[in-house]
Amino acid sequence: MAVVAPELAPALGVWRARWHRRLLPLGVAFHAALYVLLPVHTFSATMVLLYLAAIDPDAVARAVAGLAPRAGADAA
Repeated sequence: MAVVAPELAPALGVWRARWHRRLLPLGVAFHAALYVLLPVHTFSATMVLLYLAAIDPDAVARAVAGLAPRAGADAA
């Protein structure tokens, strides 16, 4: 149950935009822990990258521009 609940919560929450702020970081942390603790590196890395697909593209662009202003300016 300790594995099923953290896995199902983001899977269901990905369809509700208002739950993203709470559940997507939980999913990323869960899969990052799996990446470190278990030999499922490719799966965990793929799942973390797939969380980006659930986020609004404009929000991702703003976050990247805030973290690396020069990279955001080059892309525009």
